Amino acid sequence: MNFLNSLIPFFLFSLPFIWAHDRPIVGLMSIPSTASADYPIDQYSYFGAGYVKFLEMAGIRVVPIPYDLPAQEIEDLFNKINGILIPGGGPSLWVDEDRMLGFSNMTLTSKFLLELAIKANLNGDYFPIWGTCLGLEMLILDVASDPTTMDIFNSENHHGNVLFLNKNSKVFEGMPEDLKLYAETEAPAFFFHKYGKRYDKFVLDKRLTEFFEVNAVSQDLDGLWFVSSAEGKKFPIYVSQFHPEMNLFEWKKEDNVNHERESIEFSQYIANFIGREVRKNEHRFESQEDEDKYLIYNYNPVQVEDFYEQVYFFKNRNYHEVIIQI
Repeated sequence: MNFLNSLIPFFLFSLPFIWAHDRPIVGLMSIPSTASADYPIDQYSYFGAGYVKFLEMAGIRVVPIPYDLPAQEIEDLFNKINGILIPGGGPSLWVDEDRMLGFSNMTLTSKFLLELAIKANLNGDYFPIWGTCLGLEMLILDVASDPTTMDIFNSENHHGNVLFLNKNSKVFEGMPEDLKLYAETEAPAFFFHKYGKRYDKFVLDKRLTEFFEVNAVSQDLDGLWFVSSAEGKKFPIYVSQFHPEMNLFEWKKEDNVNHERESIEFSQYIANFIGREVRKNEHRFESQEDEDKYLIYNYNPVQVEDFYEQVYFFKNRNYHEVIIQI
């Protein structure tokens, strides 16, 4: 009996799902750099450091996924991580933004990641994706019947309410009722977007309504209603037009962010929801050495005169390879 008891710790620490469950890693997709003239868009991609801290506060480590990685490298990383976050930012969704024509390389990469996640989930491999702001816009374009158009809003740099529509939402079902009331009445959600999807147009798009359930809507500064939260009906794909990381980690006075205690709790709830979701698959790196090579700890954040306090920059690869392979 003593011999068997001595084997229990060995078996417990040898099981992949135990290891993955306690040590989740999320791939954070970079986007073309618009954050600093010192890091031009033709040479760098980036994401805000607040996204890293947002995930870390939920017990998640981060691996950057530069948007211009070759498809095979993206797929190799996908099989080692436990979820993906597609962040917000300013680069274009299209090659021709004026006419909203032709997906940019960034949007193509989001589409590839979505396809990998759908394939994994269809094979019984639970794999979540969260898209924030620009990430919502990319994922909606990836799914929509008309992938060339988005709606335009007056919704830059303000905080607003979130009106809940889906009583069975996986995202918000565990949120305390007093916090839900606060979200609907006291404007905790920070918005900074030009594009998005009007609620009335969203519900008329058959592909969108087959794929997503609208969780919540919000209004821009002109009173126009847009989808501010949605989740996949069949797959753990989640999108928010608001920025939950901003309430927690962005403090520039020109950013009109709500930092009230309840607003912080609202954002912490979202982070913890993501933390629960990414603990539901068995993906892992092959070794500690392999894991260490990819983690965000290999990079240093840079303070910038931008929307964010700090950002991470990544030297561009040859992203034309992504166009060919995706």
